[in-house]
Amino acid sequence: MPICFAMIKLWLSKKDVLATTIPELWLNSGGLFVWEAFVSGPFKGVDHVDDAAIAVQGFLNRKGDYYSEATSQEGFSQSAASLLATGWSIDPAELRIPSIVISPKKAQDISTS
Repeated sequence: MPICFAMIKLWLSKKDVLATTIPELWLNSGGLFVWEAFVSGPFKGVDHVDDAAIAVQGFLNRKGDYYSEATSQEGFSQSAASLLATGWSIDPAELRIPSIVISPKKAQDISTS
């Protein structure tokens, strides 16, 4: 994650862009929204690129309903830590908020073409 976030930051010419793992904050303020994917079983692709495409399609199919597939629990957000470590503008309190985990639900939702 840190390498990906550092490269995105570099591509943005190191502009100060808000980043968050909280859907409501992203919807209200924009910036970079970071969520996690869980792609397995019948939804698994042939490789990591395919899995990423399946995950993104699952995100898009939510149409704004960004609930987490993981149960609510105390946690430490690796996503938020990676964002902080690579210089993104993110509230350090997000370190204690579990990331949103999105998984595709239905086979007809999956489109990698």
